[in-house]
Amino acid sequence: MTQVVADTALLRYLIEIDAVDVLPVLFGQVMTAPAVVQDLLHANTPTPVRTWIASPPPWLVMQAPRSLRCHPGGSGPRCSPQSGSPGVSYRTTGDVHHGH
Repeated sequence: MTQVVADTALLRYLIEIDAVDVLPVLFGQVMTAPAVVQDLLHANTPTPVRTWIASPPPWLVMQAPRSLRCHPGGSGPRCSPQSGSPGVSYRTTGDVHHGH
């Protein structure tokens, strides 16, 4: 099963253009980190985005990152200085597609 992880930009801009409902059609369940939710609730975020994330749909699953397993080659995530945020790590199982 493919897991889809949505970041702040993906959710914000799909909400702003009223196209966020395409995500469950394409992927079923979409995962995001609590930090993404906090970003979307920020006072400077547009009101429609804050309103949407305040009552997220059941297909959006919030899960805190766990541990990171890096794969230098082949399948799976690759580690690089750009992967994730400082002090934050992600554990994946199977194929993960990051929405950027």
